[in-house]
Amino acid sequence: MATKNKPSLGVICTPRGNATEKNLFPILKEKFNLVLFPIQNEINFAKLKDDAKNIRVVLNTAGDMPNTYDSIEIAKTLEGLGKLVIDSTKSFYYREDKWKFYQICLKHGLPTPTTYYIPRTINFSRADLRKILDGGPVVFKGIFSDTGRAVKRAMDYGEALKVLRSLRKLDKIMPIIAQRYIPHGKVSYRVTMAGNNIIQAIIKSGKNWKEGKLFYKNEKYRLFKPDKKLTAICKKAAKAFGITWCGLDFVRDAGGKWHIIEINSCPSMDFVLSDMKRANTALANYFLKLVK
Repeated sequence: MATKNKPSLGVICTPRGNATEKNLFPILKEKFNLVLFPIQNEINFAKLKDDAKNIRVVLNTAGDMPNTYDSIEIAKTLEGLGKLVIDSTKSFYYREDKWKFYQICLKHGLPTPTTYYIPRTINFSRADLRKILDGGPVVFKGIFSDTGRAVKRAMDYGEALKVLRSLRKLDKIMPIIAQRYIPHGKVSYRVTMAGNNIIQAIIKSGKNWKEGKLFYKNEKYRLFKPDKKLTAICKKAAKAFGITWCGLDFVRDAGGKWHIIEINSCPSMDFVLSDMKRANTALANYFLKLVK
């Protein structure tokens, strides 16, 4: 039942609840009347429109694969009704696109590895591919991949051909980029932003070169305090990308220089279990400011 002294917040969610939803929703319910828009096989547009009539802000917590495109359709529907969706469909199709990500970083002077666009068929560009690998190892990524599913490293040209074939089996149509590999000692960093504020910063230490939630059993996570240089980069990136709630992934090279390797909208909040309540509360308070 809705409470009059609480503002309303719409949420595009999964039917059974993912990890983010199970931990975030109890905190949101303390501050909001939640109006849920679960991912379903069929959408009743008239009912959705009626449910959304008193809502100004909608949170999308179902943006992870395999729910991504279903949640985006509901998000586009609500955007068409004049709602502010966090994060917007534009963030997925434009800012979070890993090829466009590189261009935005270059435009705004944000430190990121050199990146190349790889055509769906490489039969006509093998000489270019060989030239790229002559410059050192690269990481191939599907432009809309998440949790490391379509991310593989190639150390040389021969390995690159095998990697590309395996990625094509995984997804025959997704465009691919090649990002110059930055040796980082099996350590990476995730900084979570809400607006222009850092609400969580994590060091991820793994047993292989690729750290991500997909490989959490072999990883350790701990909180850290970003230095002034990293804080400045994060705030500059938040402004450049304009993603309301995002996770910025960084590596640090042997010389101590920071490199942004990826940006993720609606990021995971459960890397450090002991910090989940605090981080989710900070996030909910940010949404409260937006709604009010």
